[in-house]
Amino acid sequence: MIGFGYPARAKRLSGTALKYAQHSEFDRALRRLNEAVDVVASCREYLAAAEAARYVLLAAATIGQNAEEPVQEATYKLYRRIAFVLSDTRVEINTMLALHEASKGANFSSVLRENQGRTLPETIEPLLREVWQSEQDIPGPMLEPEMPYGAETVAFFYAGSHEAEDVSDPYTRHRNLQRKADQEITNHLYADVEASQLSLPDVEDIQAAIPADAVLISLFLGESHHPSQPRPLAAVQGLAVTREGIDFRTSTGVNAPGGLLELRRGDQVLMASPAIAEVDVLRHAVLEDPLHRRLAPEAEDRLKGEAHALCAGFLRSTTRWLSEGKRHLIIWPNGPLHFVPFHLLMHDGWTVADDWTVTQTANLMPFRAKQEPNEARQAKDLIVFAFAGGRAEHGLPAAEGLEAHAEALVATVGAGVAVTGSAATPRRLIAMARGARYLHIAAHGAHNEWAPWFQCVFLSPDENSDGRLFAYDVLHADLRGVELVTLSSCESALGRFDMNDNLRGIPAAFLAAGAAAVVGCSWPVHPAVALDFFGSLYRHLSLGMDRVSAFRAAQVDARAHHPAYRDWGAFVYVGDWT
Repeated sequence: MIGFGYPARAKRLSGTALKYAQHSEFDRALRRLNEAVDVVASCREYLAAAEAARYVLLAAATIGQNAEEPVQEATYKLYRRIAFVLSDTRVEINTMLALHEASKGANFSSVLRENQGRTLPETIEPLLREVWQSEQDIPGPMLEPEMPYGAETVAFFYAGSHEAEDVSDPYTRHRNLQRKADQEITNHLYADVEASQLSLPDVEDIQAAIPADAVLISLFLGESHHPSQPRPLAAVQGLAVTREGIDFRTSTGVNAPGGLLELRRGDQVLMASPAIAEVDVLRHAVLEDPLHRRLAPEAEDRLKGEAHALCAGFLRSTTRWLSEGKRHLIIWPNGPLHFVPFHLLMHDGWTVADDWTVTQTANLMPFRAKQEPNEARQAKDLIVFAFAGGRAEHGLPAAEGLEAHAEALVATVGAGVAVTGSAATPRRLIAMARGARYLHIAAHGAHNEWAPWFQCVFLSPDENSDGRLFAYDVLHADLRGVELVTLSSCESALGRFDMNDNLRGIPAAFLAAGAAAVVGCSWPVHPAVALDFFGSLYRHLSLGMDRVSAFRAAQVDARAHHPAYRDWGAFVYVGDWT
């Protein structure tokens, strides 16, 4: 039996699931969806299985909007079941791409599509005041939590309320209050998203929208069979899309069993993709002191070998793509892959960045909608906010030369304003940014691994604040029409993601507020390197380059002057490229 009745059964079960979800009966809805996946798995004809799977994906993505965390976890597992089933047969590309869009940041994508400013409700203010008060109760500098792999790798785990620590001291109480507020902010951000059935992509439309010289690589962390193993292995599945065609690859090179990694300590639960270990080891190797070399030996070995699995093995295709005139890799990561330095990977004796411009995207938004210009734009191509003051209470020294460099950037562009010193307050930045074409912020920064909406940059204090511009503050801004935000702050390209890849943190906040793209630092970087990189970027923008080409030119210039990979390789471009 070929099985063309299977799509009808999957459609019926998925429709029933949607009806249950409309009445908040999510347990019943999810049972129906899993029964529908059983139908997909039973179908031996790949086109019929793909059609059946699309009904399930549409329903799962719709149910996942504005849902509670248990539903998010259930849909996470359901998406991986579908990917496992579909990749075990001949792959139908439209359905696999639909799986990627449904499972990777669907709620965050909805916020970007709505493209409007947001205001946090007054009900969150008491909680934010409680967070502030708990910080005053801390007897000294903030201590980082004890976590597997180290506190800095908390960002690689899936964000959620399950991370709360057992409260036993002022430090854990403060972190837990931040986590609570972080989740409330997330809930509000997506509560305003119009609940509607997700529209899944058409491959031909996406191919037509991709620039002629570009390759979109969409990555998905799932599972795959391996002939040497009785159980599924963790796998990185990838789709490479160009105007001319589409490739699909699966790599099990992360050398870990499939499933969801769970680490428990008391009531605290950390959940992650099995790929977290490889990402963590790679980043630590790249950041190791190279001792006057461009890379430490371990980093070079990993960039040449094990790390290839993190891009689904597509490095093997780059030589062919170059011969076809491709020069731009657009990476759409998944989970901890958001923090992989893909541009530093090596193949056949060369580094990816030797020949390729590498950018990241948070979703398919650049293909699906165009940015509306901001009617409030003033005659200021560039607005720079720079604050060089130190923060002793946070262990931050004064940053010499930062404010003079801000003035030089404005002079380079020729149309703009530099706001420095005591004038560079968070409130003034939010008010002025609306009129910018480009927005540059130069200041100390701090990632917040356990509560990413509290990631911040340190600007000047005023009567209303201590000078910290938090990621949640940026959500209030209207940045529609801002073409590029650049952040000369340590770890400013980091953030967090939940189980279904909805992003949080400073880069996510600027994109959600309407900015088309963000350039930040993926790890701590020496001030001289940052000054050279951003000076070059704005010099090339002033010469008429588009933002992606200017990013590439700045990367090349920084590499020439600072050849250590951890220096020139620190900068990441996320967002639109048109």
